[in-house]
Amino acid sequence: MVLDTDAELRKSSELSEMKKNRNQSLVGDSLKAIRESCRDGSNLMDPIISAVKVETTVGEINTVLREEFGTWVSPSGV
Repeated sequence: MVLDTDAELRKSSELSEMKKNRNQSLVGDSLKAIRESCRDGSNLMDPIISAVKVETTVGEINTVLREEFGTWVSPSGV
């Protein structure tokens, strides 16, 4: 298997360009809606779908979920 070493740079550049051109206000609002759903226990699917539609990244969504719920650790410590 031959790896394309430029692929990471291309994807990173595409992500930076996407983030530069998206509506940051809508992204912020969508992350706030996800955070509020986490706190009030309502269904998360609708705000997550809305966030993805305004180009919120999976990493940004996961950051909010991790901040609100923490990171799961196996009870065995493994």
